Amino acid sequence: MGIPAAKIYAASDQPLEKQEKIFGEVVAGITKILWVMSEKFIESLKFRKFLNNVSQTRSVQFVINEPAWTKLEQIKNEFSLLPILLLTATCSYEGASKLAIILKRPNLKLVFETQSKPSKKKDIVEIVHKNIEQNHEVATNAFGMGVHMSDVRIIIHITFPLSSTNFVQEVGRASRDRQQAKSIVLYSCSDIRKLLLIVGGKIESTNEIQPVQYNYLEKMKKYIFAMAYTFEDSYQYHRKMVYEPFRWPKDSEIPKCSICDNCKRCIDDKIIWCNISEDLLQILDTVDKLVNFTNDLTTPLVNFGHNNIVDIFTKAKNKNAKEQNLTSLWENDSDKAKSNIIRTRNICLHAIDRLCIEKLLVQNVVIKPIQPGSSTIVYRSNISGIAPDTRQKILENS
Repeated sequence: MGIPAAKIYAASDQPLEKQEKIFGEVVAGITKILWVMSEKFIESLKFRKFLNNVSQTRSVQFVINEPAWTKLEQIKNEFSLLPILLLTATCSYEGASKLAIILKRPNLKLVFETQSKPSKKKDIVEIVHKNIEQNHEVATNAFGMGVHMSDVRIIIHITFPLSSTNFVQEVGRASRDRQQAKSIVLYSCSDIRKLLLIVGGKIESTNEIQPVQYNYLEKMKKYIFAMAYTFEDSYQYHRKMVYEPFRWPKDSEIPKCSICDNCKRCIDDKIIWCNISEDLLQILDTVDKLVNFTNDLTTPLVNFGHNNIVDIFTKAKNKNAKEQNLTSLWENDSDKAKSNIIRTRNICLHAIDRLCIEKLLVQNVVIKPIQPGSSTIVYRSNISGIAPDTRQKILENS
């Protein structure tokens, strides 16, 4: 573009005399754009003083990359009169609201597809090779940091991304030349546990989880379960599921793409959309029964989870239901099933997942070291009750 620019690296990667030369050109007005790592600004008081001095004689503006957004308050405090521009393709309305507090201010042609993930590594490799017809690259989910190609045609995720933001940024490396590309996610519900353990492994092994760590875990649990639900859904079009979190209140509805696997499945299966509010209310009744059941000291069940709810909802007579005496919870019910739509175990589990993700059911997920100081992380999940106004919300949306 012909605009004089320079980069400042860590002192260990760039000679000090080179940095001094760059600083001199900035002061003289020769260099117009200065690229620096956010750590350089945050950690170097000397560098911030230099920018402050420059701002006394000429305009200084900040363009902030996403990782440094949490430090915006520091920039705004030290450079209160200077304009700040934030650039992102994945800022939700909730995220923008948080940024406003920090700052103290009241279309890709991409085909999405989800495939069942095999349990054996050799089968995963076979799927990858089946979908790749040309040169390919194996990388972590941060592969875009060094890839500057416009013709990436396919991105295969060996497991589902941690959040919608991660997913959008990862698939955003494809189709930059506006030609059609494909994103394939190899999904398995067992990956939920794996990702939760990875997240838990980032927490320091101590007896007590600190408030900051707890908030981080809660946020990541929400993201992981929401993404899992996204890839379990066989009929909701992917474009809506992926981009809905970034739609602001006054934005128009996200249109169907008609080319993802879910859109095609809707046509092939000739699906009929049904109102399942009565079924959901019956699931809530089941949760109430289980809460009372576990509070009874004479019963063998201390806490309960998804499978216990399904056992009662479907009136299962399996070994677990009999051993836990769950059959007693429906013995006085009518033999005629109340549910007209949710009839299988998998669909019932899917509905419970959705209620948890929407925070209509209270789900407790515990991630902690198996013992103090251990690097081995354990994961447990149970349901403890129904959130306030849940029944009213279901009826309003029916």
